Amino acid sequence: MRLWVAIVVTLAALIRLPSFLHDGIWRDEAYVYIDVTASTFGEFFHRVTETEWHPPLYFLLAYAWSHVAGTSALALTMLPYAFSVATTALVYLLGTAAASRKVGLLAASIYALAPLPIEYSTEYVYPLTGALAALLAWLVTRARREVPSTHALLAVAAVSILTAFSHYVALIFIVLLGGWSLLGRPNPRQAMMLVSALAAGPLAFLFWLPVFLAQRRIGVPFQFPIVPLLKAWFFAKWLLEFMPGRPFQAECALLLLLVVAVVMIVRRGVWRNDAAALGLMFVAMLFFTTAAGLPYERYAVPYCGLLYVAIAWSAFALFDLFAREDPAAWQRFGKFVPVVLAAVFAAGDIAYAFQNASVPKSGIATFASSGLDRSTLYVIAPDYMAATFAFYTRDHPVAYRGFVRVDDPQIFRVEGYARDWTDPHVVERAIATIERDALFFKYVTVVADERALTAQNPYRQTRRLLRRLETRYRLLSESRYPGRFEPVAVFRFVIE
Repeated sequence: MRLWVAIVVTLAALIRLPSFLHDGIWRDEAYVYIDVTASTFGEFFHRVTETEWHPPLYFLLAYAWSHVAGTSALALTMLPYAFSVATTALVYLLGTAAASRKVGLLAASIYALAPLPIEYSTEYVYPLTGALAALLAWLVTRARREVPSTHALLAVAAVSILTAFSHYVALIFIVLLGGWSLLGRPNPRQAMMLVSALAAGPLAFLFWLPVFLAQRRIGVPFQFPIVPLLKAWFFAKWLLEFMPGRPFQAECALLLLLVVAVVMIVRRGVWRNDAAALGLMFVAMLFFTTAAGLPYERYAVPYCGLLYVAIAWSAFALFDLFAREDPAAWQRFGKFVPVVLAAVFAAGDIAYAFQNASVPKSGIATFASSGLDRSTLYVIAPDYMAATFAFYTRDHPVAYRGFVRVDDPQIFRVEGYARDWTDPHVVERAIATIERDALFFKYVTVVADERALTAQNPYRQTRRLLRRLETRYRLLSESRYPGRFEPVAVFRFVIE
C-alpha cells in the first residue's frame, strides 16, 4: 500500500507541475512579494497586519522562505505547491482513519486529480490551510475512536492553533470538528477532553482578534449585498464544481451517482460513519461560506479532501451493495466499472489541468514579457494590480502611477481607499497628475483590468478615465492579455 500511496503523491506532484511552472503570480502573491521585500521585519509585519485579510502564519512562513529561496515567481509559489502535494498524503491518512486503506487511497487519488485542488495548488494561503485542515481532521478522527492520550490531545491543540492562524474561515471548521467530537461519544468526559484540545485554536486567536477587527476594513469595499437566492445559486454551483470530474457533463454524472449511492446506502442503514460525517462537514463549510457572503470556491477548497473521502467511501459502499444484489453480474462486469469510471474522470481532469496551465494567472505577466520602455508612463487601473506590475517590472523598473492611488500604489493602504474611489473628482485629479507627468514621456499606456471596464462598482471609473484620455491623446493601439484571475486590456496613447 505504501508503494501505491507514493505513486499517487508523485502523480499529484506531476499533474500540478504545469501550474507551478507556468502560472506565474497575480495580486495575492504579488502582495506577498511586497510584504516580504520590506526593509525590516517590523515593516514586514506592519504591512501584513495593515494590508492583508488573513492571519499571519502563511506570511511568516513566506518571509522565512523568501530569505532562503528568494522572491522569484517559482519561489513565491513553491510553498503552496508543496503544501498541496503533501495534502494528498494527508487525505490518504484521513480516509484510512475514517473508513479503510482502500478508501484512503481512492480519496487521495481523487484529490490528486480533481480540478479545483490543482487550480489552487499554487494559490496563496489556501494549500497551507488545506494541509492543516486534513491533518487536524485526521487527528480528531483517530481520537474519537479511542481514549485520547496526552500526546494525542497536545497534537490536536497544536494543530488547532496553527489552523486557526492560517485562515479566518478555519475557525468555523474547528467549531464543526468540536461539535462532531461531542456526537457519538459514550464517555462525555473523553469528548470534553477532545473539545478542550480543539478550543486551543480559537482561544489563542483571541490575541489576534483586535488585528482581525481592523483587517475587516480591507479588501474590495464595494461588493454589493448578495440576496439569499443568489447565495443558494452559488452554493449549488460550487458543490457541482467540486465534483472530481470535467467537463460539465461528467460533473453532473458523478453528482447523480453520488446521490444514488447515498440514497441506497441510507436505505440500508449503513451511513452513520466517519466518512459520511466528513462529507457533511464539507457541505456545511460550503454552506457557511456562501451564507456569510463569501461566494467564492477558494474559501472551501482547503476542505475538499473531506468531500473526497466521503465520495470514495460511497463508491466502495455502492459497489459492495451491487455485488451483494447480483453477484453473478458483478462477477462478470463489476471489475470493469471502477476502471472505466476512473479513466473517464481522470482523462477530463488531466486535460483540464494542462489546459488551465496554458493561461497565466495575470495578463500582466505576458504583457511585461513583451517588452516595456522607459519613454512610457504606465497607469495601472485599478490600482490593486499595481503590486503585480511592480513584481513583473522589478528587474527593469519603469515609471508608473496607480489609479486612484498615485504614489506607491503597490503598497496597499486602508485609510481613505473607499473614500478616494468614490470621490466624484477622482478622474479629474488623475488626469491632472498624468498631464503633469506626461511632460517627461512620449507615451501614456493604461494597463486596465478587463473586469473593471464592465464593473458596476466604483472601479467603473476606469472607463471614465479612458474616455477622458482619448480626448487629450491619440490612441495608438489596444491589446488584450488573458489571465485566469487578472485579464488585462492595454491602451497605448501617444503624447502629441
